[in-house]
Amino acid sequence: YIFITAEQPAAGLIEYFNRDGQRFTRNFSIGKDEFFIFSLPHWTFELQGNTSHNTGDPVPNPQNEQIAPQIFHITSSSDITVYGLNQAETTSDAFIALPADVLGQEYIIMSHNAISSSSVGNYDTPSQFAIVATQDNTAVTITPSAPTSQNTAGTQKKVTLDKGDVYLVQTPRNAVTDLTGSAISSDKPIAVFSGQQRTKIPVSFSSRDHIVEQLAPIPSWGGSAFITPYPLASGANPTLYDRYRVLAAFDNTEVYIDGILIRTLNAREFFEADIVKAQWITATGPIMVAQFKKSSNESSGVDNTGDPFMIVNSPVEQYL
Repeated sequence: YIFITAEQPAAGLIEYFNRDGQRFTRNFSIGKDEFFIFSLPHWTFELQGNTSHNTGDPVPNPQNEQIAPQIFHITSSSDITVYGLNQAETTSDAFIALPADVLGQEYIIMSHNAISSSSVGNYDTPSQFAIVATQDNTAVTITPSAPTSQNTAGTQKKVTLDKGDVYLVQTPRNAVTDLTGSAISSDKPIAVFSGQQRTKIPVSFSSRDHIVEQLAPIPSWGGSAFITPYPLASGANPTLYDRYRVLAAFDNTEVYIDGILIRTLNAREFFEADIVKAQWITATGPIMVAQFKKSSNESSGVDNTGDPFMIVNSPVEQYL
């Protein structure tokens, strides 16, 4: 799904491509404070990774670390707000799409742990991110924090992308690793989407969900953010807590919780902890803060309400 809304009337075009590179278009027009909703089946339009999220089986002809065409490009006559939603019967997550004029050239990945088949029956789902180029002849350098399906941890990989090219990076099958802390740089603005194909939070719980966010470039990070617990849904298992992560952009970043020094992080390092109450996080350098809703937990054959999702908390410096 794509949801489009605006404070003033707007009209525009959704341009999108399938795996074969075929181009499709859809015009839209909305009035003040209206929503335009666009949806289509994901087959042939989603990126094909290394594992089926339903069975854990290998996917034929995966697109890992190959240049792919499956993108959606939205243009409008006036300012709009755009949301994306991936939805399946038992796994879904949404994100806000950032406009092209706020994209940057330096990113650090916020993701979540891969899950191997050894811990989830026949299921095997990777930590992942995808890069989209906004201009032709864009030179991109990727330094993964963990092994990927085509690369080793810490080894730079360079790729040149044209406008509309997308590049998917996933952890290998049967590897319980995490791409959080991976670095991406480019010589022209790019869009970066990150998350996990279908994770459990924490990994000892039962329900799993796709998680995704579009990430902001490092210059848009701030040094202050708030976290707060989510309401507990009716019927949800009260065991354990939701989680949060703090990721640092630069070395020697001191992180404070409600004014108390908790950790000193180097560049691309993060720490994770429970969300036990509303708290104020500050740091001496740029940080990214993300909240993760915990999974439900199946016990005695009862599927308790709740599935995980991921939200990157806006820094206070970006508040209006």
